[in-house]
Amino acid sequence: MNKVLAIVAAMALCTSLLAACGGGDAPASSSAALASSAPASSAAPSSSKAPASTPAATSGTETDTDATEGEEMYSVDFELINSSNAALVDIRLSPTGDEDWGDNILTEEVPDGSSIMLVSDVVASADTTFDMYTMDSDGDEYVYTEVPLTELSVLELFVEVDEDGNYMNDYVWE
Repeated sequence: MNKVLAIVAAMALCTSLLAACGGGDAPASSSAALASSAPASSAAPSSSKAPASTPAATSGTETDTDATEGEEMYSVDFELINSSNAALVDIRLSPTGDEDWGDNILTEEVPDGSSIMLVSDVVASADTTFDMYTMDSDGDEYVYTEVPLTELSVLELFVEVDEDGNYMNDYVWE
């Protein structure tokens, strides 16, 4: 009888260890199952922060609601003034230092010299700055770095050409 109990206990221990390391019939709530349950649109676009690599176009806006310690969900709303010398067709946000761009937050083209109210939900801490990827109607791409979206109400984007023909982008905010 003691041998039978020892064998049953050993089998129970082996089954527990096998399930814990991901083998065998792991329950549906395992981390592998959770990792594959993310929405398909959250995987794209995944571009580097170089202006030369255009993020893939996506429709709609998915909001990442998984705030880490010290972060909260912010709804940033601001007036964007386009002084870039071309219509803007794509704007994406990414916390400074993050390698992934978000979805296009524009719902319409923003002609040069006009403004639009933008609203976007972002997960950030109060002092987080953002990098902003833009693409204009000519296909030119620019990255505006360290934009304090959680602190501003008006953001004006500029693109200027210096005497050597080099493009320079900048912004001012209130």
